[in-house]
Amino acid sequence: METIRQTGNLDSVPKPCDYFDLIGGTSTGGIIAIMLGRLGMTVDECIRAYDTVAQIAFTPKRSSLIPASPKGAYSAQALERAIKQTVKGFCVESPCIDQRRQGRSTVESCPHEDAEFRKASCTKTVVLAITKDNVDAAPTLFTTYDTAASYRGCAIWQVARATSAAMTFFKSIKVGRDNVEFIDAGFGHNNPCEVLIEEARRQFPTHSTLQVLSIGTGLGAVVTIKDSRRTILKALAKMASTSTTVATRLNDRYGDSGQYYRFNVDRGLQDITLSDWEKTSTISAHTGNYLRDNQRTVQKFVDSFINSPRGREEATGPHVATVTIPVRHYIPLQKNKHFVGRTETLRLLSQQLFTEDGHQRVCLHGLGGVGKTQVAVRIAYEAKDELGFLVIWLPAANSATFQQACAEAVKQLAIQAVEDEDPKEVLQKYLNSDRAGKWLLVIDNVDEMGTLLGSSDEPGIHRSLPKSDNGRILFTTRSYDIAARVAGDDTIELKKMSPKEARRYLEKKVQLDHQDDVAATELLVQLTHLPLAITQAAAYLKRNKVSVRQYLDLLLKTESNMAKLMTWDFYDKDRYEGSQNAVALTWQVSFKQICDINATAAELLRFISRIEPKAIPRSMLPMAESETELIDTIGTLIGYAFLDIREGSDTYDMHSLVHLATRTWVNTEGYEKTAIADAVAHLSNVFPTDDWENRHVWRQYLPHALRALQEDGIRSEESTELCFWVGRCLNRDGQYKDAVRILEDVVSTQEKALAEDHPDRLASQHALAIKEQRLQKTTRIG
Repeated sequence: METIRQTGNLDSVPKPCDYFDLIGGTSTGGIIAIMLGRLGMTVDECIRAYDTVAQIAFTPKRSSLIPASPKGAYSAQALERAIKQTVKGFCVESPCIDQRRQGRSTVESCPHEDAEFRKASCTKTVVLAITKDNVDAAPTLFTTYDTAASYRGCAIWQVARATSAAMTFFKSIKVGRDNVEFIDAGFGHNNPCEVLIEEARRQFPTHSTLQVLSIGTGLGAVVTIKDSRRTILKALAKMASTSTTVATRLNDRYGDSGQYYRFNVDRGLQDITLSDWEKTSTISAHTGNYLRDNQRTVQKFVDSFINSPRGREEATGPHVATVTIPVRHYIPLQKNKHFVGRTETLRLLSQQLFTEDGHQRVCLHGLGGVGKTQVAVRIAYEAKDELGFLVIWLPAANSATFQQACAEAVKQLAIQAVEDEDPKEVLQKYLNSDRAGKWLLVIDNVDEMGTLLGSSDEPGIHRSLPKSDNGRILFTTRSYDIAARVAGDDTIELKKMSPKEARRYLEKKVQLDHQDDVAATELLVQLTHLPLAITQAAAYLKRNKVSVRQYLDLLLKTESNMAKLMTWDFYDKDRYEGSQNAVALTWQVSFKQICDINATAAELLRFISRIEPKAIPRSMLPMAESETELIDTIGTLIGYAFLDIREGSDTYDMHSLVHLATRTWVNTEGYEKTAIADAVAHLSNVFPTDDWENRHVWRQYLPHALRALQEDGIRSEESTELCFWVGRCLNRDGQYKDAVRILEDVVSTQEKALAEDHPDRLASQHALAIKEQRLQKTTRIG
């Protein structure tokens, strides 16, 4: 691997699991195969880990001249303990990987010591063992990719025990559903290379050639085990087939084809036994000498290996692009170590995507900033790490972004492409072919219908979507209309976090003091438990070294303060480079999209920006040209998650932060004065009289009318009319003080604009006088 690093000019020594398609072995070679393949160790990590295992496991449990017991000279429990410790120290589960990246060992904390040997996402790993009751039979292959029920659930340590249960070393072990008793397959398959080659051909039937690297143990041509009982010696005599014999056959078969290389230290290790783990310096010295003597052969293998097409179909025609080492995924975003919760959403997505055979399409939709991309990232890594799927991630904010992502995926996955061939078509053809195997395609942020469907000048991305039965596609979008278009009924809406999830997320982002407890709860309520808003607040806290209470006070001080905080941009490594990270700014993208697709919906947004965001009656909304158009308009805003409908009523709510962003957008676009005037004029037309039978309606409308009037600094005829009826309704509702204040404003305006004997002016003065009388009477009674 060091020679590969030097030849490839790599920054670090690569792992064997990143270069080899299949790693296998038996006995101690089986344990090493588990370390390199199933646990994904580097060679250096493997040597150190094996040395630790040897010290624990290969110390004789007794020093006696009595012939070895069939139960073994070494402690099976010690081997089990050593393997479990190794699994915990190199656990490949995400929490443990994250912990080690932070420099903290997982040997004590890892809960996965009984991790299953099978794992479809790792490099194919094969470990050999034979049944004790039928040593003449072909060896049993324990593989990480098997799906049979008989050995489902077998732990890594159990497979390690099965392959190393040489009759004089460790006692045999029973594993699997049927409690089959296994011993080391080295008795009869001490060199398992022929068996592994045949298995590789079964697993990679389309590979025209195989490249085989066989590494010997450095033992001589004759297998000798001392202190064995006579029955064991007879079995060994019958079954022993030495490494040298197998190596000779393979060398004769492959000759100088460059497909088979064997390295085996041929001097100095003949007298090393399993219990001689303390002689590692001797082993290292002889191995180093051997490699130096055979450096040309090593280099020859490396040159052949890294320039191999890895069994891909031979390309025809000129200018065929090839890459040496293909990978099985293209996910430009890393797994988010701060991710919390979303358990039910993840369960539903996994169920809809992976439980049924055939082509599946699911769309996750929801408000911008609610965390759709991060949930999709979680699913992508689940498909890659747990299910062994090929995973390709394609951002689709616009056609150019999608095109660029396709080109990068083709490059990273080493998919053959004729020069100048459209990467979208290359990727589509590849995923529609059997060569791709099972795959998951994530199309993230497809928020514009034009990008999806295209135009007369440019085809939409929907034409580039593969339809193979081996595939699954997960879309994310802000628009329900797009969700329904790409996935039909298989859509899932992502809502804001629960209070508990939001608290855990904040605690992962910032370190909270005890005195922050109450303020943190209140802050999360103000941020409506929205992940992006929490991320933004946490970034502000860390950047400016302010407490949660200070941030909360700033947020609540004025709307202007809140707007500045919500538009404060920041860097977030878990989001795309160049994306809008500030909450208010990310929604402005959606506002623009709404303007482009539905002008009436944009007008409705401007209207709502001037009234209260909660409990908005449908009857109060500006009427479209038809009821159908109104339904479509409201549906657009609901589809973008900007409006929620209250269950069982014709009343709507807008996310308070969305409302703030809407107001900021209206002001930025220069529509503030127009929006205020239009809102007041409309409310003046629909606001009811103070007849008692209208009380249910005016009680719904009052908060919104008061909010609009508060913003209208220039009293127009419409606003004066609205003030009049608002004041009268407040009076009928017993809110005399507010009624007087509103009517005083009306009278003041009319005194400047109307003649003394104008009916409206007189009516307002009369109403004010009555309200003041009632207020005085109420004050005296009180």
